[in-house]
Amino acid sequence: MAMPPPLLLLGLARMTATAAGPLTPRRAAFDGSLRRLRLLAWTEPRRHLAGYVRQVRLVQELKENDTKCRQAMDSGLYLLFHRLAPFVQRHNSGYRATWLPAAEALRVLDVGGQPPERLHDAVLLDCTPDLTPRFALDTASCANKGALEAALDGSFMKMRSAFFLLSGKDAHMLSKGQALLRWHGDHRFSGRSGRLSLRDASGSKRTCPDTGHVQYPQMAPVVIVLVVDGDRCLLARKDIHPPGMYSTIAGFCDIGENVDMAVRREVAEEVGVTVSSLNFVFSQHWPFPSSSLMLACHAVAEEGHTEISVDTTELEDARWFSRDEVHSAFSRPVPPEVLRGWAVSSPEESSQAARGDVPFWVPPKWTVAHWLIREWIQVPKLGLMSQ
Repeated sequence: MAMPPPLLLLGLARMTATAAGPLTPRRAAFDGSLRRLRLLAWTEPRRHLAGYVRQVRLVQELKENDTKCRQAMDSGLYLLFHRLAPFVQRHNSGYRATWLPAAEALRVLDVGGQPPERLHDAVLLDCTPDLTPRFALDTASCANKGALEAALDGSFMKMRSAFFLLSGKDAHMLSKGQALLRWHGDHRFSGRSGRLSLRDASGSKRTCPDTGHVQYPQMAPVVIVLVVDGDRCLLARKDIHPPGMYSTIAGFCDIGENVDMAVRREVAEEVGVTVSSLNFVFSQHWPFPSSSLMLACHAVAEEGHTEISVDTTELEDARWFSRDEVHSAFSRPVPPEVLRGWAVSSPEESSQAARGDVPFWVPPKWTVAHWLIREWIQVPKLGLMSQ
C-alpha cells in the first residue's frame, strides 16, 4: 500500500467528535477501520532520522545567531523566486526546483544588476543531512526577469502551476520558501508603531524598533474534510480549480472554534450537509492563498441529511461520487498541458473548461486532499470496513 510522503504525516493523532446521541454501528465501523488502517502508516526510514537532532539544532542556532547565519549564507544552497514566482527547470518530461550554490546565486544577482549584499535578503528554510543550510531568495529587485531566466536556463513559474507540476518534496520546499518571503513582504511595518520593522538574519522574526514587539511568521488553521456516506464521497470544485478537478471541502477556522466545530460549520455552510463523526488524519502546510496549516479529517454524513445544497458564493459545484468513479480518477493521469493552461487562464476560462471534455480527476498525490480520498478508497481493499 502506498503511503503519504513525510510532509503529510505531521501528525497521526486521532479524535472522534460525535453528535448528541449514541455511537451508531455504522459510525463505529468507520472509526475503527480508519484507526486500524492508520496503524500501517508510513514512517521515515531510520537512516534519515539519525542526524535529525543535529539538523534542527543547527537551524535553531542560525535563527538565534545573526552573525553565524550571515556566514552560513556564503556557503548555503538557494531556491530563487521572482516576485514570489519560483524558479524551475525542465527535467525529463516534467519540471524540478533547482538548488543553487551561493556562488551561482551571487552570479544571478550580478546579472540582475544587484550588489552581493542582496544575498542577505534570503530567508532560512532548513539544512540538509550533511548540515548545509538552505535558503529562499526573492530576486524582485532585479527588474529584467528575462535576463535571469536566460542566465539560469529555466523560468519563474506561477506558484499554483508549479505546485501541481513538481514533485511533492519540491512543492513542499517551494511553498515554505514562498510563504516566508510573502510574510516578510506583508509585515514590513510594525503594527504597534507604524515604523519599518527590523528582521533578523534568518528571517524567522521581525522586531518593532520603538516598542520591541516581536512578530513571528504564522499559519492560519484550515480544516479540510472528506465527507463520506456509505459507498460514496462528497467532492466539490471552486472556479479557481484546474479544469476537471474536484477536491474535498475546506475552510478557515473561526476564532473560538476547535477542529470538529469548524468541520461541521464548513460542511453545513458550503454544501448543506451535516456530519456526525470526525477523525483527524494528518496535516500539511498549504501556500494558498497565503500560508495555512491544513488539518485533514474524515467525516461521516448524518443519515437523512445528505442532500446537497451548494453555496454558489463559495463553490462552483459539489456532488456525491461513487467509489468506482473515484477509483477510476486515480488511474487517470492528467495531461500536464491541462495544468499549464490552467495556470495562465482566468477563473471564468477554467470554469468553462471544467464543463467541457476534461474528465474528472483528483488533486495530485502530494496534496492532503489526495491522501484523504486515497485512504477512503483503500479501506475496503484491506478488508477493514464493514457497513
